[in-house]
Amino acid sequence: MKPELLIIASLLYTAIVSAQGTIVFDNQATGVKAYVYGFDPTGPTYVKTGQNAAGTPPGSVVYNGPPLAGTGFTATLWARNAATVAGVDDPIDVNGNNLVQVGGPVGFRPPGIFAGRVAPSTANPVVEDVTDASQRATFQLRVWDNRDGAITTWDQAVEAWRAGNTGLGWSPLFTVQSALGGFGQPPSTPPNLVGLQSFELIYPLPEPSTIGLGLIGAGCLLLLRHRK
Repeated sequence: MKPELLIIASLLYTAIVSAQGTIVFDNQATGVKAYVYGFDPTGPTYVKTGQNAAGTPPGSVVYNGPPLAGTGFTATLWARNAATVAGVDDPIDVNGNNLVQVGGPVGFRPPGIFAGRVAPSTANPVVEDVTDASQRATFQLRVWDNRDGAITTWDQAVEAWRAGNTGLGWSPLFTVQSALGGFGQPPSTPPNLVGLQSFELIYPLPEPSTIGLGLIGAGCLLLLRHRK
């Protein structure tokens, strides 16, 4: 075999054995429309997920907060080979889950008809432990209020949320049933995030102030006196 053919064969073999699955990082594409919403003023700490009437597929969930827009919010995509996923939907739970970040951080599109949709990603995220077209991947979208760029990672967002300084949210875990992209020659086209559901940001309850606690105590004393 000629040296040139050996080199080409070697490159093709390397590309095949080192292939890793890719996905399109967009929450509005063919088969999926799952916008992300701001906190609900009537229940800012209530975790709400699911599709509303405008989603794809449509659902019956009602979001009272506005769809997120602009660079003040950050979105990241997390994933893992579906066969090795462990944990729960809630990534701030004590158990959490073992997904790793594969996409982002990105902001959101400007206010207008595409509010609620993540900004374009510079490249299709790679799920490193999906190495064969027969394997599937489980995903989760995580979003936070970045406080004008001061909060740059999910871990920082969780810490700030626990301190009462920001809002965050996440989608339920979901598994894309199509083969990921990047396999074969030429590499296969990556699928969309079909199965992603909408969600809203939650904000922590503020700690009660000393004055507030005093007023609550005084109210309880008055109530007890009236009962006597």
